[in-house]
Amino acid sequence: MPWLVGTWKYSVRPLAPRLGLGMVGLAPCQGKGGCAYDGHNLGNDRAAVCSLGQVRGARRVRTQRRAPGARAVPDADVQHMLGAHAGVGGRRTGSAWHMLALLGHELWLRGVHAGRLWSSCVCVSWLTWMSGFQQLCACRFPFSLIIGLVSAIFACSINNANPDAICFNVLDYGAAGDGTTDDSQAFLMAWNEACSSETENPTLIIPRLTFLVSPVVFRGPCKAKSINFLILGMILAPDSPQTWKGLDQSQWLAFHGVSGLNVGGSGWINGQGKGWWDQSCRYHPHMKECTSLAPTAVKFLSCKRSSLSDIHFVNSAQTHVLIMRCDGMEINHLIIQAPETSPNTDGIHIQASYNVVINDIIVSTGDDCISIGDHTSNIYIFNVGCGPGHGISIGSLGRSGNIVQVENIYVSRVYLKGTTNGARIKTWQVGKGHVRGVTFENLYFDSVKNPIIIDQNYCNIRGACKEQKTGVQISDVLFENIYGTSSTDVAINLNCSRSVACTGILMKSIYLTSDKIGHKLTSYCTNAYGYSLGMIQPLPCLQI
Repeated sequence: MPWLVGTWKYSVRPLAPRLGLGMVGLAPCQGKGGCAYDGHNLGNDRAAVCSLGQVRGARRVRTQRRAPGARAVPDADVQHMLGAHAGVGGRRTGSAWHMLALLGHELWLRGVHAGRLWSSCVCVSWLTWMSGFQQLCACRFPFSLIIGLVSAIFACSINNANPDAICFNVLDYGAAGDGTTDDSQAFLMAWNEACSSETENPTLIIPRLTFLVSPVVFRGPCKAKSINFLILGMILAPDSPQTWKGLDQSQWLAFHGVSGLNVGGSGWINGQGKGWWDQSCRYHPHMKECTSLAPTAVKFLSCKRSSLSDIHFVNSAQTHVLIMRCDGMEINHLIIQAPETSPNTDGIHIQASYNVVINDIIVSTGDDCISIGDHTSNIYIFNVGCGPGHGISIGSLGRSGNIVQVENIYVSRVYLKGTTNGARIKTWQVGKGHVRGVTFENLYFDSVKNPIIIDQNYCNIRGACKEQKTGVQISDVLFENIYGTSSTDVAINLNCSRSVACTGILMKSIYLTSDKIGHKLTSYCTNAYGYSLGMIQPLPCLQI
């Protein structure tokens, strides 16, 4: 029976056996109900964002005015930027799409990596031990691409139901949208006016053009209880690190102290990070002026009750999205992509934040797909496609000898392909405090190195960590329903401190095999205590 989750309609049905264990089939769904709303129409149709009657001062609200020499974001640009990555859903591919990350080989290989799919639905099939082959179909509804910004739609009065709402289009504040003129000041002026507006749900609009934006901070608090930042076009970073000379080179776009912030749309944020990667100390340690710090594409700093959805991130100089000192953050339907060789390009990093939900994202970068830092709790991560990259990581923690507080972390329904780690917790010996209440469940690994790893002896020089008497206490960690293949012989590695043991580790229903024919996998444990239930392969090594 179908049910509704987010912007997708799901149904599970039995499927005739095909392709064998671990192989997944994609099948197009037919029918009018799943048609996706096209991003081109969204960008050109003023009524899709603001009614023509909504004005600020004497200015008409515009969502698509082109300055001389300006260009829209065409499909060719979109396809070029992501290479073989392509959208799922809709009769035309382009910027107006998002994708649900589901467990399965061909959903990842064909749905994300192999080119264009023209149907409005994708179906993924899998084999279960109890029920045989099953199939899960995901179909998009009309207007799904901005469903995460429902408040923005109502704020801009599609049906004139909210006559007090006002939209703030950056073009009306002098933005050129030609991809070469610096539009930073226009963005700031539009933001300042929207933020100071006392009307309900003010909405800043970035239409379907390309906007070059230098480092900028959008500051709160704002007068309205909620404010919307609607991205329909592309925001482009300067391609030269020299632009950050004399500025904070750790950030590019930042939202600071804003409550009720909703960032979304169907647009792109392109960090143009190659100039930074080429001078990174990580890859060029002997370069005279190499840089260890590079800009994060988007930072949310001290924000409350906020959201980020339906945006395509590419090529950030360093981390793509940072959540710092936030309480109540929802992240949905993102694509994050950077080359596998790009240094420190984490997908999402969470630090000193609480009550964060991440759902339906795909990350393909040169570092952690999602990383969780210190002083975090109540973090919920669902439906993630990860790879290449470094997996899902808690840590590293305690590097400076500080007291670590990380608890109530829940990770479920993640598909990892070709990553250097799978589910990982890493702490430094000099750290103190605790990591507890962690769940990794319903994970599928495809040729992953180190599928399950806890490392309490993390340090700069692998294998040469000097043993110390301190450590971060790791306890109450569950690994359940984990399947797939490992590209390393040690599939389960629990390298716990000899001074501060890992306790309360529970392993249930784990079946991992080698991606090499004839290879057997092993488990390795040091000072790790807990229990194993059900089938565990490779054989468990926990102490009771």
